[in-house]
Amino acid sequence: LQPLMLPRALRIMLALSLLIAIAALIYAFVRTARSALGTLGLVLRDLGSGRLEVRAPDHLPGISGDLAHDINRLAQQYAELRSGVDARIAEQTARLKRERDQFAAQSQELRGTAAREQQEVRAQSERLSSLSHELRTPLSGILGYADLLRRTRLDDEQLEHLDTLDKSARALLSMINDLLDWSRIEAG
Repeated sequence: LQPLMLPRALRIMLALSLLIAIAALIYAFVRTARSALGTLGLVLRDLGSGRLEVRAPDHLPGISGDLAHDINRLAQQYAELRSGVDARIAEQTARLKRERDQFAAQSQELRGTAAREQQEVRAQSERLSSLSHELRTPLSGILGYADLLRRTRLDDEQLEHLDTLDKSARALLSMINDLLDWSRIEAG
């Protein structure tokens, strides 16, 4: 076969036409790709700022369409994940508020119980103090009469009984004084 011999001018014109067609295709591709990538860039910016309802258009051609589909799938998964996290946060917040309210109620109840217990302790201390004073008076009388008896003439057996009575009464008076001191400390 013999190559087709075309005149030089026609060969140049065919080469230029081919170059122009290739340039036009490249221009159209770049323009389409630039438009598609610009659209995808806007969608990604909106998603990045938290607008999870935004989706890429489905009609983009070629690789841009595949990329748009993947972006939409990721956005949907992220929205579902975010919704689940928000629901769990709301659930835990409600639980924590309930527990806080329960603790506040228990704390209030414990403060009331402590106040009542303190009041009861004070009342018991006052009763004990009053009782101690009431016991000291007759005991002081017993000690006084024992002292008067000691000044009389007594035989040895009576004197021994009187000493036992005196020692017992003084020991009892010491215990009553200790109780009285303790009740004063408790009463504040």
